[in-house]
Amino acid sequence: MIDYTYTAGFDYDTVRSFPSNEAVRERKASRSFSMVQKMTMALLIFVASCALLLLTLQSIPFFDIQSVDINGTAGAVPPSLSVPSLQDKVSGASIFSFAPEHLNAKLMAHPLVRLSEVERKQHALSVSLSLHTPDMIMEGTGTDGQTYQAARIEGRFIEISGEDYIYLSQMIPSVSIEKKMGIELALGEGEQIAEVYLGSQVPSGNLDGNISLHIPQYHVSIDVREETSLNRLHTALQLIRLDSESDGFGYASPRGIWYDLSQQSLVEKQNTNRR
Repeated sequence: MIDYTYTAGFDYDTVRSFPSNEAVRERKASRSFSMVQKMTMALLIFVASCALLLLTLQSIPFFDIQSVDINGTAGAVPPSLSVPSLQDKVSGASIFSFAPEHLNAKLMAHPLVRLSEVERKQHALSVSLSLHTPDMIMEGTGTDGQTYQAARIEGRFIEISGEDYIYLSQMIPSVSIEKKMGIELALGEGEQIAEVYLGSQVPSGNLDGNISLHIPQYHVSIDVREETSLNRLHTALQLIRLDSESDGFGYASPRGIWYDLSQQSLVEKQNTNRR
């Protein structure tokens, strides 16, 4: 077919309608925006699916942490660090949500823990602990009537739990201050007794009384019921140590002996059932 409009000299392109450059740009932008929307929607669906899957797995009891193993302590740990105690802390936790570093941070904040490491192994936790061994422990009653316990670790007393105090008192010398007084004053008095028991230098000063010192190593307990010099306590402790090294019955009797210490004498109590 012959295009007579062209042969007649009529320029058809001058009347053909073309979209403006602005319309072309808007159309391209519209297509580009639609692609971004699709990619965003796909990403949101993927994230939501992963979150839903994770929540589903966390709700299945099969994936809960089922046991805790403690290493590096020869099986002897205070009650607050025992396997049952740690299992209570992670009870119901899923292996998909549990973060070992959170438990590790809690353990490192424990006053008796020197170092800790927590590893997740399938359905179990492996906990490695290195513990402090306190020089001495003490308990007392504050002016508010509240009982407190503390352990002397690296030269200072740090508060511990009552159950850990009972556990440690079977192995470590303990001081009981049997009167209400400010905690800081009591800790200062406990520090004086620790210096006498642990050091060769005897600090000057007196004990006010109403204090009991329990020494599991020698099966001996000493009551200080009246004001007594620290030097007098030092002398009594020297006698106990010397006698424990001898073959005699003396102060180191395995049945346990309880003494009254005064400025003038060290007297064994009779017919006592106290530890």
